[in-house]
Amino acid sequence: MENFSTARLQQRPKRTTSVRLENLERLERVVREFGFKDRSHFFQLCTDALIRAHAESQQLDWPPRFATRKEREKEQPRMDANGRE
Repeated sequence: MENFSTARLQQRPKRTTSVRLENLERLERVVREFGFKDRSHFFQLCTDALIRAHAESQQLDWPPRFATRKEREKEQPRMDANGRE
């Protein structure tokens, strides 16, 4: 029979993200205002972007900052539905 700690290690780890309690309500409101379903959705997309940047050997600034839509539009011209500028 396996002991309790061995059984725990074999279980899939619980995925959690810690946020300071005093920021929790504000964070929930902000991520929803920006169109995310919830903070888990926000953190998952941030994680995906971090992993993608690492895989592409991109250099990241610290602390991280979010690009505004206006900044992104200046960098990348908008395409219409047919893929034309």
